[in-house]
Amino acid sequence: MRILFASLALVLLYGLGPSPAHASPWTLSQGGLYTYGGFFWTRSQRFFNTEAERTEFLNNGTSQVYGLVLEGAYGVTRRLMLSGSLPVLWYELQDIYLRDTGRSLGDARVAARFHAMDRPFATAVEAGVKFPTAETKDPSRAQVGEGQYDFELVGSMGKQVPFTGLRISLDAGYRWRRRNPDTRFKPGDEFIYRVEMGYELTRRFAVNTLVDGFDGGGGNARAFGLSVPAARTARRLTVLAPALTYRFNREVELHLSASLPLAGRQSYAGSLLVLGISYNQSRLYKVAGPGGIPSPRGSGCCRIQ
Repeated sequence: MRILFASLALVLLYGLGPSPAHASPWTLSQGGLYTYGGFFWTRSQRFFNTEAERTEFLNNGTSQVYGLVLEGAYGVTRRLMLSGSLPVLWYELQDIYLRDTGRSLGDARVAARFHAMDRPFATAVEAGVKFPTAETKDPSRAQVGEGQYDFELVGSMGKQVPFTGLRISLDAGYRWRRRNPDTRFKPGDEFIYRVEMGYELTRRFAVNTLVDGFDGGGGNARAFGLSVPAARTARRLTVLAPALTYRFNREVELHLSASLPLAGRQSYAGSLLVLGISYNQSRLYKVAGPGGIPSPRGSGCCRIQ
């Protein structure tokens, strides 16, 4: 049961807060600085099983995870932006036989985004790396990471509709997942996607809706120099993530968002709430609208992993 909780309730949450390798073809202006801090919380008794059905954890199991995510981005040039994020997790995993609590760093992520062109659509390419900074060494405790590097390449295309406050973006990419050197297990590679729409209601309020997800193949273990397929390890997840942003001024915003699982396989089925605040120094910044540059994080919600 510990392993089940760990893989579904924690590993899928190691990148909470927006992963650097996600979202939007827009970048900060040169010298622009963006920072974000957010609090997230989730509690659930359900997961998506190997048949893609929502089902309850065995033995009346419950997972509860909350934590903080910190991230930042910097505009190196008008077209090149560097970013990074790091979550800290507190968790409580229990059923009728056991209770496990703990705290750990999640896996750190860094990325570089290159803005290719503005017309007729804004386009960008982003490359990211996930570092195995989460604790995975003690097999008797719940794990908050899988102990391997991941590499992502994402292409993005978007459009701000002039004079309407509306913007739309589409991301599609691929995640190469490496082998854990301790367990010798390699998770399956994954196709990742994201469709996002944002609208500026007033000078202070904006709303966002996005569909975010991944679909992966099965993993394999290494034994006697051979790769042995691991049955029933292919995972997928699609979530709907609405969000509301309140702008205090040109630099500071408050973000309230949720992540609602729509479908999945071998993945966590709990909803997620996120409350965060961001600071954006970029002089050209607006949430959306003519002549503005949307936030590099998009919705103020979360990147699922």
